[in-house]
Amino acid sequence: MNSLYLVGMECCGKTSVGRELARMAGIPFVDVNEQAEKEAGMPIAGILAKEGRKGLRERAKRALLEASRGDWQVVACSAEDPLEKDCLSLMLNTGAVVFLDVPVALLLKRFDFVRYRGAIGDEEELRRLYVSRHPQYVASCGVQLKYGHAESADAAYDLLKIFYPDYFWR
Repeated sequence: MNSLYLVGMECCGKTSVGRELARMAGIPFVDVNEQAEKEAGMPIAGILAKEGRKGLRERAKRALLEASRGDWQVVACSAEDPLEKDCLSLMLNTGAVVFLDVPVALLLKRFDFVRYRGAIGDEEELRRLYVSRHPQYVASCGVQLKYGHAESADAAYDLLKIFYPDYFWR
């Protein structure tokens, strides 16, 4: 299997970078959260309100398992996927894991979207989660892409050169 799993904090750009990378490489893109929403028939905020974090995690795990069956694709993971041993093992056994390491200051600029989804209550919680998760994200990945800009195409281009050189040199 040759999937590329993008991991990181909420609003780090997994979806936008992943979509752009898949477009550039001409391969499929899967978003674990979008698949969980599709299965539930409601947005993340609705799943959290109705089923709680446990229900959302179960849906995300099922979506990740389904995505892991694909090949030559880019997968935007749920922020918590690499923090769970079974999910991380699945990703490592079916592809490469990339941590999109975005500074907390940039995440805070994007915080309204996180709040809209209902995943994180306030900016202080975002800071606490960043501090506690960061070492786990670093330990989970094969590649840590640090980027502090808002342009997802730049990050996608960097990943394209690393992981898909055949496509890059076309």
